[in-house]
Amino acid sequence: MTLRIIIISFLGGFLWALPGVSQTSTKQKVAALVIHNHRYQNIQPLAASVSLLDQFVTTLTKRNIEVTVAQNLHKVALYNTIDVFVKKVKKPEYTSVLVFYWGYFLEHRNQNYLLPIDFKPSTRKKDLVYRSVSIAELLAAFRRNKKPHYFFINGEDQQPFQVGKHQIGQRDKLRALNARVVYRQQKLVVKKTVPSRNTQASLTPFIKLFKAKACIEGIIKGLKSNPYLGNYQIWEKGKTSRDLCLQSVALAPKINVPLLQQQALQLILNRYDTISYPQALRMIQRALGADPTNKISQLIANALNPTKYGLVPIRGGEFMMGYALGKKDEKPIHRVRLSDFAIGKYEVTNLAYLVFLARYNTRQKRIADVKSDERYKKELLISDHLLGLAYNVQKQVWEVKDSSRLFHPVVNVSWYGAVKYCAYYGLKLPTEAQWEYAARGASRKAFAGSKRLVKVGWFLGNTEATVKTHEVGLLRPNAWGLHDLSGNVYEWCYDTYEADYYRSLASKRVNVNPSNAKERKVIGIRTPSDPYPKVIRGGSYQSSFVACQVFSRDKELPYELSYPGEKKNYVKKMIGFRVVSVR
Repeated sequence: MTLRIIIISFLGGFLWALPGVSQTSTKQKVAALVIHNHRYQNIQPLAASVSLLDQFVTTLTKRNIEVTVAQNLHKVALYNTIDVFVKKVKKPEYTSVLVFYWGYFLEHRNQNYLLPIDFKPSTRKKDLVYRSVSIAELLAAFRRNKKPHYFFINGEDQQPFQVGKHQIGQRDKLRALNARVVYRQQKLVVKKTVPSRNTQASLTPFIKLFKAKACIEGIIKGLKSNPYLGNYQIWEKGKTSRDLCLQSVALAPKINVPLLQQQALQLILNRYDTISYPQALRMIQRALGADPTNKISQLIANALNPTKYGLVPIRGGEFMMGYALGKKDEKPIHRVRLSDFAIGKYEVTNLAYLVFLARYNTRQKRIADVKSDERYKKELLISDHLLGLAYNVQKQVWEVKDSSRLFHPVVNVSWYGAVKYCAYYGLKLPTEAQWEYAARGASRKAFAGSKRLVKVGWFLGNTEATVKTHEVGLLRPNAWGLHDLSGNVYEWCYDTYEADYYRSLASKRVNVNPSNAKERKVIGIRTPSDPYPKVIRGGSYQSSFVACQVFSRDKELPYELSYPGEKKNYVKKMIGFRVVSVR
């Protein structure tokens, strides 16, 4: 039995088009279902590109297709999702149907089966078939739908277990009327090593062809020709009486992305209230629709809605935290198990914190107004800084001191200020374990994404004295797609710092979602107005490479800030933060 990655698409009921005849003006409504399975529980997960899938969905949307996305479905959920979608497209207003399946499938007696994420490999052939979903059943679900259909089944990445011969689709029953099936399978190649489980090669031809071709026949011919054919074989089954054409991409109006970005920033910076924020968000959403990969658009959208934009999902798991050869507070190493969470792709920027201050409308304005008692210090969120935000006394508002630093990480923000920002949006600061897990990116490299810090982080060795902080996201990300976890600025963690904290964790076999929430000692030198310091991680542009290592720990008092007129060194540890969502 062979295990492959497949893409299945059912396309039907587009505008009728005959050779040499102009396209009719009949309105069409296309429904699309995208099923994306990659987080398999009992077999190796797929190294799928989520950004590539988003790009493909955007391509379909631009061609006036109504898209529904379902990810990581177990067997029952897979059946239910298909049934619900079939009932939806039976409505007369839908003139065409498009369904994609992205995941593994296996072959048994010349029939093909989709694999849900809870599929368990077995030595019994009946178990293999029972735990999967037959493609014949999938095709049969549309048997009473007389709208034209095109089925594209794309298979690759063969796996060690297989039953039967490699005759893809020979016995899959085609019960839908006016339907055509195109099977696209990777050629069999004897390899000594296990092939790479990466699905980017599967989607790339579809993205390019759906952008370039007007009708389905052109897409099929494109799949059969170079350079899209590649190491694939094509089989066809069924037929339709006429070709089906999609709405032209050229019909969509052109959008000036830089102009929208400029207008959105003007609404945010030139108004001293939050009334204009929804309008700015709508502008930047249009810009993201035209170019979803534009970093400036992503950062503006993240500033206006950090719960929806800028979060990268991280799959939970186990890892060894700490460093056996490190400093005393970095050892001993201990096993940690984390649940799934999402973390900010970038550090929180000056623009994002400026939007928060306008919304939060804090009465705390300057550090001089705060008393020495801790209950007053908790009201201190941020202080003026040459590299970040400053308070305009005349206008009674916070402003960006240097407009060129809008997308630099916010600095001189207290731990309380970071917590208030997170709580306002229903987010959290990362725990120390979450931060290190995200920074490592499933590797044992010393820095977040590379063995060489100069490639991934700003530190003392590559930062000029006049430059200081840098715009977020300029250097290479780590394996999770996260930027600046090593260098640029330190980042607050939720945990309280204790030098011997790792020793208490090492006594357990596994620590599930650990977090040190202590605030102060009951007995000892700490008093209510003098709390425990909090953990900071990642190093900054002021740090040596040692402080920028993913396992390096540092500390700072939760209200420790620098401010103009201070007799001590004005620039202390440059501390910012990033957010986490655990929902």
